[in-house]
Amino acid sequence: MKHAGVYQITNNVNGRFYIGSTTDLNKRWIEHKTTLNRGKHRNTQLQIDWDTFGESAFSIKLLEPITDHQSILKREDELIKHHFDDGRRCYNLVNRAVVGGGRHSPNPPSTPMERQQKRREKEKSWLKSFGYTSWEQIHTLLMDGVIDAISPSEKGKKS
Repeated sequence: MKHAGVYQITNNVNGRFYIGSTTDLNKRWIEHKTTLNRGKHRNTQLQIDWDTFGESAFSIKLLEPITDHQSILKREDELIKHHFDDGRRCYNLVNRAVVGGGRHSPNPPSTPMERQQKRREKEKSWLKSFGYTSWEQIHTLLMDGVIDAISPSEKGKKS
């Protein structure tokens, strides 16, 4: 049985979430997990947290079952606009529903170099949200013992 409507993917470790809509929840969850496990998800912040905490730290739930396609998109749009916070808790990259499950950017970069620059900007913003300026800074802090690394066996575990 297909479950259609607005869904939420939740990082159960830090409480961050992604809002989307679908006509087939199981299929869409498999699509998300496949791209995330391959390290190819378009949402950089979600990808970084997936890589950090592991698949077991994430869950998906149907927030509102809706069968009419236009109603699904309208409700997804309302929920994203309500929760959008520039990436602090909400993983969504824009403050509105994007037709195609987020696979289509409103202004897609046209060259590989532009895409790489856009990824770097998102990564820099994500680092800044945690008070860091670069991966080199994190590396130095790890090497100096100021912060602890999460071992692979600890990924996804709640403290």
